[in-house]
Amino acid sequence: MLRKILCATALAAALCLSLPSAALAAGPGTVSGNWRQENGQWYYYDTNGSMLTGWILVNGKYYYLYGDGHCAMNEITPDGYRVDESGAWYEVTRDILGQKFTVPVRFASPEVLGEAWGENSEALAGLGMAVSAAFGGTRKLSVSGDMIEYLSVQGDARYMGLYKDYQENGYRLDLRIRLDQGGAGENRYAEYSYGVFKAMAATVSSTPDLLEEAIYSAWQGQNTYGINRAAPVQVGDCTVTYEAGEGYGKFFIRP
Repeated sequence: MLRKILCATALAAALCLSLPSAALAAGPGTVSGNWRQENGQWYYYDTNGSMLTGWILVNGKYYYLYGDGHCAMNEITPDGYRVDESGAWYEVTRDILGQKFTVPVRFASPEVLGEAWGENSEALAGLGMAVSAAFGGTRKLSVSGDMIEYLSVQGDARYMGLYKDYQENGYRLDLRIRLDQGGAGENRYAEYSYGVFKAMAATVSSTPDLLEEAIYSAWQGQNTYGINRAAPVQVGDCTVTYEAGEGYGKFFIRP
């Protein structure tokens, strides 16, 4: 989390201290406090008149100031965090089957996620426990450094799997189970199958809704995005190709 990163340095620790009330401005877009607008950019000055850089905490919100002092707005900072149009840092999350998944700020390569699958290791562990509880231990979510699999405990049938492909800097998603978006919430099989599918998309893509929609459409036979085997199709922050077989589908997800 950003708070941990900030407090890891002496400068960040100093900025996390309570500042005089006069220094606590409402944020970029106002002229109160120590924010100053210069040549269309916003800068922050401390009570001694010194221009600040890096991450600062103002009125409970984090802002990123570049080396020349101007405030990042509506973009991704150099160290990989989203800031909105006011400059304040925010997270995009998805609540999936009671677990909070943090959506990556950009397409997450296998190396970036690492063996813990980025910031979603706890969410995946919680999802695994929820799956086991929902099906009395007959289904499980198996998570290792290189794969996430949704499978049956009896017979070890694999319903769904997301596998890291380090050579291509992407992933392969295998589907061997029906996905019923409309049935989610109506019965536990549809709900959990689609929930696991959503979690896999949210773990690797900064545009998981588009990725989910495109793969679901292709798997259902509608294929509104025109995903095929011959050429990659752009879907949000990644490209997708599709290889279909009898009873299975393989989706190759690349940057």
